Amino acid sequence: MITFILAVVITTARILIPTPIVYEEVNSPTAGTTPSVYISLIEEFGEESIMLEIARCESQLRQFDTQGDVLLGKINPHDIGVFQINTDHHLTNAERVGMDIYTLEGNIEYARLLYNQQGIQPWAWSNDCHHGLD
Repeated sequence: MITFILAVVITTARILIPTPIVYEEVNSPTAGTTPSVYISLIEEFGEESIMLEIARCESQLRQFDTQGDVLLGKINPHDIGVFQINTDHHLTNAERVGMDIYTLEGNIEYARLLYNQQGIQPWAWSNDCHHGLD
């Protein structure tokens, strides 16, 4: 059984966006994935960050798929993890700065690095979903 909980994401523009967060049953292969990702994102970016909405749009707050493998992009399988970081463009730099984007922590840390350098531009492809509110 899957339980849907409606959370409210508050953006920097103070627009309330109802956001469904899915918690799967305890014996599901991905049980605990969404809550732990959500908590990690709040710890890194804060509750009012557009980055929470970007992660929801990009991966539905998932780092791993139902098989326990790192989540690959549906359109581009070179996009990986919670922030769908493209390995063709970012893997070499992530490794150079000591971040493993295949892990939840590394994917979030590298997203923070990108956000600090470029804002939300690296996630422009999902702008229709997160509305580009930075």
